[in-house]
Amino acid sequence: LLGSPVDSLMTDDGAMFLPDFLYKGFQNAGIGSLPVVKADIQTLKQGYIPQRKLNGPLWTMIGLLIITILSFHLRAFRYLKPVIRFLLLFASGLLGCFMLFMWIGTEHKACSENYNILWALPPNLIIAFAAHKKSGLLKIYALAAISILMVGLLVHVIGLQKMPLIEMAPFLLCLMYVYLDLYKNNIHSLKPGDPVP
Repeated sequence: LLGSPVDSLMTDDGAMFLPDFLYKGFQNAGIGSLPVVKADIQTLKQGYIPQRKLNGPLWTMIGLLIITILSFHLRAFRYLKPVIRFLLLFASGLLGCFMLFMWIGTEHKACSENYNILWALPPNLIIAFAAHKKSGLLKIYALAAISILMVGLLVHVIGLQKMPLIEMAPFLLCLMYVYLDLYKNNIHSLKPGDPVP
């Protein structure tokens, strides 16, 4: 939900909400020649630091990618393909609508200029219910969605807005599978001379 403004460099004042920076700030602060902090007393001893656990989001997305690949390539899993397609389009569209609302419908400055909307396309919410149909418009939409997804990756690469690409890559590949399948299924739907539906 957080947009590109949160990726800007933090000033010293802006970093003071973090306990370690606040601590260092008070250590060096003074009024005139007198220090602000008279004594430094540790009230709680440093306890157990938990070991790093598995990266849950990454493994969840990898699992989703495996199920997507199986449903698109193996005959035994073909029955999952419409379900996976619907869920991916619906989830990304719903998320895109929520991001768009937080960007233009609220006063949250941290949620503005959110270029994640380039992969979480709000129209996917509608396309999820029409993806099983044959239409030349779906072919055009699939091409546009693939292009916009590429622009979203470019936004990350040039640093306009950073996203957790390692965790997001499997999900983006799932979306790419859906868009390519949508294009392939509708490639012959619109022939030259046919009226646009």
